[in-house]
Amino acid sequence: MGTDAANRRVGRQVENPETPQEKISAVHTLARDEEVAAAVTTDLLKRPQAAAQVPTQSAAGSNGLTDCRDCAERSIPTARSP
Repeated sequence: MGTDAANRRVGRQVENPETPQEKISAVHTLARDEEVAAAVTTDLLKRPQAAAQVPTQSAAGSNGLTDCRDCAERSIPTARSP
Protein backbone atom coordinates (compact mmCIF):
# COMPACT_ATOMS: atom_id res chain seq x y z
CA MET A 1 0.00 0.00 0.00
CA GLY A 2 1.37 3.42 -0.99
CA THR A 3 1.66 6.44 1.26
CA ASP A 4 -1.34 8.17 -0.34
CA ALA A 5 -3.51 5.06 0.04
CA ALA A 6 -2.52 4.76 3.72
CA ASN A 7 -3.25 8.46 4.30
CA ARG A 8 -6.66 8.12 2.63
CA ARG A 9 -7.54 5.20 4.89
CA VAL A 10 -6.89 7.27 8.02
CA GLY A 11 -8.35 10.53 6.67
CA ARG A 12 -5.10 12.46 6.28
CA GLN A 13 -4.11 14.78 3.47
CA VAL A 14 -2.46 13.02 0.53
CA GLU A 15 0.57 14.04 -1.54
CA ASN A 16 -1.22 13.48 -4.87
CA PRO A 17 -4.86 14.51 -4.51
CA GLU A 18 -7.31 12.72 -6.79
CA THR A 19 -10.83 13.41 -5.56
CA PRO A 20 -12.42 16.87 -5.60
CA GLN A 21 -12.36 16.95 -1.77
CA GLU A 22 -8.66 16.03 -1.67
CA LYS A 23 -7.91 18.81 -4.17
CA ILE A 24 -9.92 21.34 -2.15
CA SER A 25 -8.03 20.37 1.01
CA ALA A 26 -4.70 20.75 -0.80
CA VAL A 27 -5.64 24.23 -2.03
CA HIS A 28 -6.67 25.28 1.48
CA THR A 29 -3.36 24.03 2.86
CA LEU A 30 -1.36 25.89 0.22
CA ALA A 31 -3.38 29.10 0.63
CA ARG A 32 -3.13 29.45 4.42
CA ASP A 33 -1.08 32.62 3.96
CA GLU A 34 -3.43 35.56 3.30
CA GLU A 35 -1.25 36.97 0.53
CA VAL A 36 -1.26 33.63 -1.29
CA ALA A 37 -5.00 33.21 -0.72
CA ALA A 38 -5.70 36.66 -2.16
CA ALA A 39 -3.59 36.01 -5.25
CA VAL A 40 -5.17 32.61 -5.87
CA THR A 41 -8.68 33.99 -5.37
CA THR A 42 -8.01 36.78 -7.85
CA ASP A 43 -6.68 34.32 -10.41
CA LEU A 44 -9.58 31.90 -9.95
CA LEU A 45 -12.22 34.61 -10.24
CA LYS A 46 -10.80 35.51 -13.65
CA ARG A 47 -12.19 32.17 -14.85
CA PRO A 48 -15.73 32.97 -16.05
CA GLN A 49 -17.17 29.52 -15.29
CA ALA A 50 -15.68 29.48 -11.79
CA ALA A 51 -16.78 33.06 -11.04
CA ALA A 52 -20.33 32.27 -12.16
CA GLN A 53 -20.57 29.57 -9.49
CA VAL A 54 -19.73 31.92 -6.60
CA PRO A 55 -22.98 32.92 -4.87
CA THR A 56 -23.77 36.49 -3.89
CA GLN A 57 -22.91 37.56 -0.35
CA SER A 58 -26.53 37.16 0.81
CA ALA A 59 -26.71 33.64 -0.64
CA ALA A 60 -23.44 32.70 1.02
CA GLY A 61 -24.69 33.81 4.42
CA SER A 62 -27.99 32.00 4.02
CA ASN A 63 -26.44 28.54 3.76
CA GLY A 64 -25.29 28.59 7.38
CA LEU A 65 -21.60 28.45 6.52
CA THR A 66 -19.22 30.86 8.15
CA ASP A 67 -15.86 29.37 7.24
CA CYS A 68 -14.34 28.15 3.96
CA ARG A 69 -13.39 24.87 5.66
CA ASP A 70 -17.12 24.28 6.17
CA CYS A 71 -17.63 24.87 2.46
CA ALA A 72 -14.86 22.50 1.48
CA GLU A 73 -16.13 19.77 3.77
CA ARG A 74 -19.59 20.09 2.24
CA SER A 75 -18.31 20.83 -1.30
CA ILE A 76 -20.29 24.08 -1.33
CA PRO A 77 -18.77 27.21 -2.87
CA THR A 78 -19.28 30.46 -0.98
CA ALA A 79 -18.06 34.04 -0.93
CA ARG A 80 -16.14 35.21 2.13
CA SER A 81 -16.85 38.46 3.86
CA PRO A 82 -14.26 41.20 3.32
